[in-house]
Amino acid sequence: MQSRNEEIEVFRKTLKLAKTDLYQNGKCNVELSCDTVDVLSLIGKEKIYELSREVYDLLDSSDEVVRGTVVETLGASTGLSLPEFKEIAYKMWLQDEDADVREAALIAWASYYHGTKNPKVLKILYKILMDETYPVEHRRTAMQSIFLVSNEPSNFYDPFKSRNFYMLSSHAELNQKIDWNEIKAIIKKYAPDAFL
Repeated sequence: MQSRNEEIEVFRKTLKLAKTDLYQNGKCNVELSCDTVDVLSLIGKEKIYELSREVYDLLDSSDEVVRGTVVETLGASTGLSLPEFKEIAYKMWLQDEDADVREAALIAWASYYHGTKNPKVLKILYKILMDETYPVEHRRTAMQSIFLVSNEPSNFYDPFKSRNFYMLSSHAELNQKIDWNEIKAIIKKYAPDAFL
């Protein structure tokens, strides 16, 4: 069995290979991309903060799966959740060209505000939820994040039992599943200027 230091060095080597391949070829090959995603996931799960610099180096990967996993590793509450990544996650939510990376960034960004009842954050999340120009997945993420940030319970949504929210493919289906009175009560309580 490898020691932690040996494991870290193996992970570091994989991340370095991915970075080198990215800059030489513009994209990681499929096998290296899969290895990189696995390593990134383990770094987040095992909280290997020693490799955060190497993880940051892959934020500009042209491989959207790698980039999304980097966002999850650096920002998600189940990953490293590095405080300095909060603003980068928000910027990626606004600017990344890939919808899945943007969703990962929105999840990561909102996770920094878990239970804070932050009115500015809740206002942003509510605006996303109300805007049908966003993909359904982004609106669902905004809804979930409203409960995460407000720390309010829900009568219609349980994050551990609501798989049916992940199966929705249209705005009409999502709108029908949401208890709008419940959402509006939370926003009215913590971010009333969202209605202005």
